[in-house]
Amino acid sequence: MSLASIIGSKRTEPTQCIVSSFQIDSSSKKQKTDTNSQPSLTSSTCVQINETIKKQFKSKGDALINELITFFNIPKDQITLINLKVNKINIESMNQLYQVIENNSLVSEIVSNNYSLVIGLAEKFIKEKELDALVVLVVISRMISSNNVPTLVSQMIKYSSPLISILTKYMIDISSEDIVNLIKYSINSKEVKDIIGNTNADANNTILDYILSVEINQNSITSSIRELPIDQVVILIKYLFSRINLYTLPNLTTLPTIDKKEKKAKESTTTTTTNNINNILTIQQIVQWISILIDANFQQILQNIPDFYKTYVSTIKSMLASTKSCFFTKSFIEYLEKMNSSSSSSNDKNTYSIYLYKF
Repeated sequence: MSLASIIGSKRTEPTQCIVSSFQIDSSSKKQKTDTNSQPSLTSSTCVQINETIKKQFKSKGDALINELITFFNIPKDQITLINLKVNKINIESMNQLYQVIENNSLVSEIVSNNYSLVIGLAEKFIKEKELDALVVLVVISRMISSNNVPTLVSQMIKYSSPLISILTKYMIDISSEDIVNLIKYSINSKEVKDIIGNTNADANNTILDYILSVEINQNSITSSIRELPIDQVVILIKYLFSRINLYTLPNLTTLPTIDKKEKKAKESTTTTTTNNINNILTIQQIVQWISILIDANFQQILQNIPDFYKTYVSTIKSMLASTKSCFFTKSFIEYLEKMNSSSSSSNDKNTYSIYLYKF
């Protein structure tokens, strides 16, 4: 079934179809939200899509995942060593799956020709709590977003799914509101608390690391992040400063950079040599998030963590000494200056200066 065949005249009975309808740029598979000219599905096409879903995706668990592999013509000989079993799926296995299909033109064609079916399957899997099949679908399709499946993130949070990290990596777009809700969900976890203030914290990725590594619109997220309670803002900014330790000497030999295309399929990719760093968060993203939090909550942060600089001022100095590619917002610079002026050591004041760098 081609994409052209499922886009028809204005839908007259929207409640009869489980599949949402959107305008698509087939070259990028990203959504366009032109509300004035949004094509929709005819009733007969809805019936056809729903029948296809019922006939070809009627199993549960492992069998359902196999039906996805078969429908999208994933080469089975190339995935024999990938664990695609329910409750066994993890970020490593999904990275391996993505590498198999990334340059497979046949799989890409099947996906692009079945956009509405993919969205219908996502909605079906959410309703039936087939979360493992859902994340496999997200990885295979690379077309699911907060826009076309708006309940996806909220339902994964509701189910407290450990698969959230995979979704944040392979969804093509996550709304600012969903990102903030994901932060609220993960901020009080034990793994986050264990990292805060720990100079020897494990560099392995946490769910929060994956959430914070999502591409963001800075203006939109700055507005949405104001919905985060100040106690969680404090935890988050302390967590981010703790993560700076990954990029300070002696952990850092040279500054890592991420190729955006390669990042989709790999945990981290560096163009220079690094030691002891295996984290999806880049130093640029860490600084960007700190800047956003300070921009959105400048006075509240100063009031709620007045002694904050005592713990992290040396970390920031080390970062500034070893990093020459960070962009600091005006608020972040003002905050660092205030931290510096509050330092009790006059020698520190004389040797510590702040520079403005761009990526």
